[in-house]
This record gives sequence, C-alpha cells and structure tokens, in this order.
Amino acid sequence: MKGLIYKDFVLSKKYYIMAFIYSFMFALIAALVRLSMICGNLAHDEEVLNSLGRNIYVLRYIPCLVFLFAFSVDGGALYSDFNCKWVRFCNTTSLKEKNITAAKMLSITISETAAFIISLIYVTIFGGIGGSIPDLGILRNLTAMYLIVLGVSFVNIALCYAFMKKQTVELIFTAVGSIVGIVFSFLMILKLNTIDTSEDFDLLDFFRSEYGWIKVYLLPIALAFVTIMAVVCYYVSVKVLQRREN
Repeated sequence: MKGLIYKDFVLSKKYYIMAFIYSFMFALIAALVRLSMICGNLAHDEEVLNSLGRNIYVLRYIPCLVFLFAFSVDGGALYSDFNCKWVRFCNTTSLKEKNITAAKMLSITISETAAFIISLIYVTIFGGIGGSIPDLGILRNLTAMYLIVLGVSFVNIALCYAFMKKQTVELIFTAVGSIVGIVFSFLMILKLNTIDTSEDFDLLDFFRSEYGWIKVYLLPIALAFVTIMAVVCYYVSVKVLQRREN
C-alpha cells in the first residue's frame, strides 16, 4: 500500500509543484488586496472599501477553493497507469483491486489534506492582516469545503476507472456543471425580477441574504456527502477493475 501511494506522488510531483505555485500566486493577490484595504489605495475609497468589507468572505474563501481543487486531482497519474498498462500488469501480481483503489483514494486524501492545511495557514495570515484570527465559523466553513471537494475527488477517481479517458471525464464534469449553472442562473433571474434593483444593489449581498442560512447545515451535509461518495466510489471502482480483469 505504501509503495502504491509513493508511486502516485512520484508521478504527480511536478503537477503538485505547479499547482502550488499558481494557487499561491492567487492567494498572494487576495492577501495584497486585503492589505490595500487597510493601508493602501483602497483604504481611501470609501465606496469600494464598504463593498469589499461586506463581501470579505470572497477574498477569504476563494483562494482556499483554488488550493483545494488544484490538489483534488493527481495530474494525470491515474491515466498514466492505464496508458502504460500498469493496471494490467497488476493483475499478474498479488495486488488486488481493493488495494489499487484504496491506495488511489488515500493518495488523493493526503494531497487534499495538505491543501486543507495550506488553506488554514492562508486564512490565518489573511485574518492576521486585518488584526483578527479565524473563528470557529471560518474553520467550520473551511472544513466543509474540504470535505465537499474530497467527495468530488472520489467521484473523479470512479469516473476515471470507468471510462479511462480524460476527455470523457472532463466532458461529464463540464456537462453536469453546465446544467447546474444554467438551472441556478435561471432561478436567480426569476428571483431578481421580483425585487427592486434600481438603487444600491449588491449581487454578492443578495446571494448572502438568500443562501446564508445554508452555513448552519453545510458541515453535516459535507460530512454525509464525502462519506457516501467514499463508499460508493470505492465499490464502483473495485467492481470496474474486477470486470476488466475478467
């Protein structure tokens, strides 16, 4: 098991380095914007400052999401296993489908946990710039984000084993995301048509007022989601590998 996990990280090393660099640059920009709100140019623009102050959660959480999603994949190591016939080779050894699947899920969990720790460091620095420290609410939200992205990562593993083609998996995620986005946008348009947006309207304030209640239930939902996805995707992945062997 350790060897399988080590193999995944060796194959994904370059990807994780580049993912960290790009994610770090995004987080740095957000931190600099926060610094500018306190002692930079933005501190002298009251209108912009008030808007950013009300929606400070965007600067706090979006870089964390970037880190989490960047580390939610293995940079193509799983596809490399199929392309170089490594998975087929494993069928001639004592390695079982359960070991292969468990190792892949554990390696993704480790990389996601690393991204979660990096995100914790970021929100601590971000809060320190403003003279505060992360409270339980921020930690709860960040943990929920980590669990949800981890659950999506497990779905990605199962789809990769099922279809073996990166383009197909990406198409599925794109199609699902597009459908959800279209439905959400349509519902938002209907909702916006029923309210007065003639003066002093902030779209982010609107989203927070409409969906702020979900924060109370986000962590339990995320915990249930990642648990279900872990069980289902593990079972599906093992069955797919066993069927290919037979």
